[in-house]
Amino acid sequence: MATKNGESTAIPVAYISFSTVTGLLDRLSEGGVPHRIDPSFLDNYAGGYRPTILASLRALGLIDSAGTPTDVLDALVQADDPQRRKLVGELVRAHYDFLLRLPNNATQSQMEEAFEQLGVRGDTRRKAAAFFLKACEYGGVPVSTLWRVPKVATSARRPSRKPAVQDVPAETATVTPPAPAIGDGLPAEIVGLLRKIPKEGETWPPSDRRRFTVALEALFDLFYTDSVSPQPQPASDGG
Repeated sequence: MATKNGESTAIPVAYISFSTVTGLLDRLSEGGVPHRIDPSFLDNYAGGYRPTILASLRALGLIDSAGTPTDVLDALVQADDPQRRKLVGELVRAHYDFLLRLPNNATQSQMEEAFEQLGVRGDTRRKAAAFFLKACEYGGVPVSTLWRVPKVATSARRPSRKPAVQDVPAETATVTPPAPAIGDGLPAEIVGLLRKIPKEGETWPPSDRRRFTVALEALFDLFYTDSVSPQPQPASDGG
């Protein structure tokens, strides 16, 4: 999304990986809640992802416009696992009424249209839907069984014309193309995070490694979907 002064423009819903939130809550539970949550506090995430995290935390009412943690965030940090799940369920019901008021058998298109009515479109809508469904699963909030994370949109490419055999010069016919550089085709946020790995032999404390792993897994959840959909179980024949 467009940014202003290093922060994403307002989106009315969260569009980060849900594991980013749970990872942040675990970190705050262990190390305490800072006076302000700002880009410098999120230094274990790639720079381009930090404004998105802050915008999503504001959309959920976990920080205010200045980055100050709210009572809702404090309650989530202090809660044990069952209570935290209950609070997340309450948070979902408070911020996603526009989806939860749809019929319990609403279609995929109805969910996507509801996001679009808020101005949430394209890949942001996919990320927002993924967050919402994961949050509902975590918080025990029932939703339509027809809802799924929208598929990643792919741009159609015109197939390139293969040169005729006679068009290929003999001296280049057996040339092996160079291997792609590391990071080719990866999201910029993941590349930015990988660049934060210290050089071989440099100091990298275990606590920083764990934070790096949590951040990387959160980005995987954000940009990649499961390739295998669950298959329906065959009905029993009674025998």
